[in-house]
Amino acid sequence: MRELLRTHIGKMLVVAGSAALLLASLHPTGIAGAAGETGKNPYPFGTSTYWAWQNRPDLPATLGQASSWDNNALAAGFPVGAFPRRGDIAVFEPGVQGADTKVGRVAMVEQVLEDGNYIASQMDDSDCLGDKANCGRINRRAYTVAPGTSFIHYVTDTRTTWGFASGQSGWTSQDLGAGNSGGPGWFFPITGNSPQLISPRLDLSLDYSYNTVEVDMVTGVPVKDPTVKVYFTTQASPDFSEDKSVTMKGEASGELRRYQLYFGSNPAWKGQLTRLRLDPSGPGAAGGVRIDRVRLVQADAQAEQYTVFTESSSSSDHGGRRR
Repeated sequence: MRELLRTHIGKMLVVAGSAALLLASLHPTGIAGAAGETGKNPYPFGTSTYWAWQNRPDLPATLGQASSWDNNALAAGFPVGAFPRRGDIAVFEPGVQGADTKVGRVAMVEQVLEDGNYIASQMDDSDCLGDKANCGRINRRAYTVAPGTSFIHYVTDTRTTWGFASGQSGWTSQDLGAGNSGGPGWFFPITGNSPQLISPRLDLSLDYSYNTVEVDMVTGVPVKDPTVKVYFTTQASPDFSEDKSVTMKGEASGELRRYQLYFGSNPAWKGQLTRLRLDPSGPGAAGGVRIDRVRLVQADAQAEQYTVFTESSSSSDHGGRRR
């Protein structure tokens, strides 16, 4: 928040028997003039909509009550999904996970956990009732992914790591089945001639020295063609093409592998990265793949794009096999 809203950390409080775990509370001071003096936030101070918009001022000022934010944001061109990403606005329908039974609730996703659940911060409308001593308090809670909740994403994605524990992490699939949770990743059955996952729209500078796309995945034994391929696009070169791709032979072993695909020597790997595309296998209609994680890293060029890492390998000793 702005300097007028100084905060202090409250003590940790566990709410037993609730799907929401109150992790911490912060209470801003200088409340009397906070909303009026900023002159920017269009939502009433102390409401969940106020805190959500304070963190996401890229969203329209006309989204209405909390429960309508997802539909109105979608109509305004913002992507909305069923699984959280850091920086999302979580939208709870009335009565879902403790939300107000009339207007619902919105919250700011601060962290997505390994199991796909998440931690969000929020202001609670109920804190402004009664003596209003807690009006404007910021609460942090842990939530499970549950029906009646949706997530408003950024138009462009600035993440460099995508975890697939609870879904496709915003990536669009083709010739892959709807899939399901596979523990630390998401299992996709192969269903056609061109299995692929395309990232959300990205806005990432390649000047930060990322030179490698790292993929943690399991390829099932029934997969006939375990070829792994990654494409990229940039602002200067916006189409997927063979000259902006790296191909390597994977292993259909049913074991976790870490594939590092090196792009540092590609002359087009510069400027703003706008998309990634992962082809986790060749064509087929049997077996499937489990995608655990995709991320951008800085890797030693000597590792080349053909290094395969097993689950027990470390990035320091390059314990996989070279191809």
